[in-house]
Amino acid sequence: MPAIAFRVTGTVQGVAFRKYTQRFATKKGLVGHVQNEPDGSVVGTAEGTSEQIEALIAYLHKGSPKAVVKEVTTTPIEPLNLTTFEIRK
Repeated sequence: MPAIAFRVTGTVQGVAFRKYTQRFATKKGLVGHVQNEPDGSVVGTAEGTSEQIEALIAYLHKGSPKAVVKEVTTTPIEPLNLTTFEIRK
């Protein structure tokens, strides 16, 4: 299945972005992870069908209710072979 790495910039830390992203991804059947970065961005990976990945990318542009997303970048990666979508510290 397709897999991506993503980076989201803007006001995306301290606004429950990771929690909402995990809920969305799990609901859509994706596997991967999401984590905060020291520079204030949020990064992660996701694996699923093309439709699931496209839905996640659209979601990342909106984010959690209090998030202000500035930019979303994605890069194709090798399959992850994970079984869940987790929040990493």
